Amino acid sequence: MVDKKEAPILSRRERELLRHRGEIMDAATSLFSENGFYQTTVQMIAERADFSVGYLYKHFESKEQIYQATLDFHHGKLDEAIADVRAQGLPPLEELYRTYEAAAAHFNEYREFLRIYHNTIEVGKEDKPRKHEEHRQDLVSILDRAIAAGEIKPVNAEIMASAIFGAAQELFKTLAKRDGENPLAPLPGTLFELLIDPVRLKPSSKPA
Repeated sequence: MVDKKEAPILSRRERELLRHRGEIMDAATSLFSENGFYQTTVQMIAERADFSVGYLYKHFESKEQIYQATLDFHHGKLDEAIADVRAQGLPPLEELYRTYEAAAAHFNEYREFLRIYHNTIEVGKEDKPRKHEEHRQDLVSILDRAIAAGEIKPVNAEIMASAIFGAAQELFKTLAKRDGENPLAPLPGTLFELLIDPVRLKPSSKPA
């Protein structure tokens, strides 16, 4: 979970501390996925990461703080991925496809976190509705642009954005339970087949 973009500007000691912090977060995520958040203890996390409890507390005050840091990490990575797609200046529907493609690629690498993200955990509860609403409003904007560009029929963008967001959430949960190297890969194609293609006016611009 080390951010490789930051590593070159850090000292060797700082890189080591960042790596250890990531190892603790990864160990916690695995245990949360296996046992549940509330059944996992700081002692268990320290043992899984192969650190002492005292050393773990040098990085985090509690398991709640570990989860919050992990949540922030994934939100940040998804924000980066969305910004990268948006910067390409793609047609609206291709931007939408590529956005979900990037999210699926990220969570294929971090499936254990995705499996616990949708569980009822009090930590980070304030962040989720805010991030969800940000994403839903991004969908509204993309759909409005797709309508203006003549890519899809005139629809209620607010309602359709909610439908896409809800379907994506359920697909993420369902596909994350599957085994295999790339179980989330079908997600963008499935969303388009179910919700976008029926209202499309122009030929598909999504990747084959």
